[in-house]
Amino acid sequence: MNPFLSAAQEMNSRYNDQISKVCRPFFDCFNLKHFWFYKLTDDGHISFGNSYAQWNEFFSANNYWLTYPHICHPKFHKQGVYLHNNVQEASLKPIWKSGSDQFEIGQCIAIVNKIPGGIEEFGFSSSCPSSFQTNTLLNELHLFHLFYEKFKLENRKLLLKADDNQINIAQMMSGAFNRNTLPMNKISQRGELIKKMGLDSGDQLSSREIEVIRLLLLGYSAGKIGNGIRLSRRTVEHHIERIKNKLGCHSKVDLIQKGRELERFGCLKSDSDRPTFFLGQ
Repeated sequence: MNPFLSAAQEMNSRYNDQISKVCRPFFDCFNLKHFWFYKLTDDGHISFGNSYAQWNEFFSANNYWLTYPHICHPKFHKQGVYLHNNVQEASLKPIWKSGSDQFEIGQCIAIVNKIPGGIEEFGFSSSCPSSFQTNTLLNELHLFHLFYEKFKLENRKLLLKADDNQINIAQMMSGAFNRNTLPMNKISQRGELIKKMGLDSGDQLSSREIEVIRLLLLGYSAGKIGNGIRLSRRTVEHHIERIKNKLGCHSKVDLIQKGRELERFGCLKSDSDRPTFFLGQ
């Protein structure tokens, strides 16, 4: 039997009502139709859940997980937010057409997070996309993050069941899992989204300034940062002022808030998830 369909049916029979109930206030507020999530590990296991039972089973029955171009090794994914509307890539057209024609899925917003050992993606779709709705979604992204964190916290049993139903998709895809199949316009859409949110200025930061703002986000003072990277406190403070000017921030509170947004959407790039040097206690 199709393992994807079995997993979808198992999740639907036990948790679809629960997921739909949790999502309903959010759906009503933003005129949304559908919520999904999946986790993909570095060793190629996937687990998933969905609020739209019919679409979940249709997607799984047609083995779209095996042809969906976003399913490839997590090392190819970038953390960020992506909008999908009127998709034109050949690899996505059949899936998108089925979603829009049969299930009234017209626009999707997906959020990808890097997690230990892989990635997780969650997202929402609507049936009647518009420029007004797009702007609303972009302006309220923090609420989507809060929703998902709350969803994970309050539905641990559900998520554990999804993990129990995980499937070794890498084995089924053979060598295709280790090829980068992400659509090219995913990156360009991400860039457009960042610009719309006023976060493109993060690209103007030097590597030293990125280093400084990342340490600020970890809670270190200018003096501590100076000790850690062998600069004077005054030099670090000059860096902070330049960063504030580049990001259009008027206070340290503004800078921290903007920095967290930049970090969340993958704009504070570095060679690792943490600074490479050690700061003493």
